[in-house]
Amino acid sequence: RSSQSTTLELPYELKKQQNVSAKNQIAHRALELIEDGDTLILDAGSTTYALAQLLANKQRLTVVTNDLQIAISLAASPNNHLICTGGIARPHDFSLQGTEVENFIKNLKVDKTFLGADAIHEDGTIGNVNIEEVAIKQAMVNAASSVILLADASKFNLIGFAKVCDLKDVDILITDEECPQYIDRILAESGTELIIAK
Repeated sequence: RSSQSTTLELPYELKKQQNVSAKNQIAHRALELIEDGDTLILDAGSTTYALAQLLANKQRLTVVTNDLQIAISLAASPNNHLICTGGIARPHDFSLQGTEVENFIKNLKVDKTFLGADAIHEDGTIGNVNIEEVAIKQAMVNAASSVILLADASKFNLIGFAKVCDLKDVDILITDEECPQYIDRILAESGTELIIAK
């Protein structure tokens, strides 16, 4: 299938229903990278939401998010400390946006950012459909000692409208077995570790 260029953003509920098995496998592998006491940023998105639902058994996490669905799922956990970024809620998307979010994250230093992406391009760049999210995602990348990109294989068939960063800015990519063969080439160039969730 050829790559599709898109500025079409799917509603959150629809995103949550796509590639559910792959997202859950990716989330379980991501969970293995989290240690009790970690400080985390969870980017808005359906794969990071799947990860958030697995965090109840962890202890003393500090989790920062701009995703209202993630915030609701974590708010009931007495073991962990939840911080919401503030910002303006986007309809049908449940994410918070605006310069308030970007400025809040710019002042943080965390152990790990779990980043979502709309697209991973063949040239090793990471793209996003919504240009308003780009500065927020860039701040999330800069805030973390370790950046972990969670992206199921469908993200390789799309071209995101706006560039977020390069794969070399990402320490670990977790994807599923359906990812394309050229991933080995772009990861060799970027130095990013690959984890295939099974």
